[in-house]
Amino acid sequence: MLTVFGAQIRSRYPHLERKRGKPLEQWSVVRRGEGDSGDVALDCLLVVNTPVTAKASHVKGPHVDMRKKLWTGLFYMRPEEDPTPGGDLELFAPLGALRFDRHAVPRQQVRQAGLVGYAPNRFIGFVNGTDALHAVTARPPTPWARRYVDFVIELPDPVFSVPQMING
Repeated sequence: MLTVFGAQIRSRYPHLERKRGKPLEQWSVVRRGEGDSGDVALDCLLVVNTPVTAKASHVKGPHVDMRKKLWTGLFYMRPEEDPTPGGDLELFAPLGALRFDRHAVPRQQVRQAGLVGYAPNRFIGFVNGTDALHAVTARPPTPWARRYVDFVIELPDPVFSVPQMING
């Protein structure tokens, strides 16, 4: 992971190594949920989005992952015989200064900048941050579940801040 994403992590978050007092390669690792004795926590989750039974739907709109999450990897496990459209990963670019509702942004604040198809044995990984905006495209009614593995690298403290909407 560091071979592929280490330079991007260092570029985006140069304070992290200073804060820990050692380079990324020397960080100690624990499993997520087993305390915060490590510099970084890892996790791997098997995810199944239930089949869509009524009208077309999606899991979440444009959002970023939780602020403690440094990196996310998604490995799609779509069955070859699943003909259902949708379930693709949308990548977004902001249309101006973003204001979040927790970790989500209204669709009118972003434009689609890329699309990663939900395909068998496809992997995408990204460094999390306020510019790592993503969502999943809607799927119509189908008996097929959407399946993937979610790889997580998380720090004990938030990695970035998220500018919030002001309630008026």
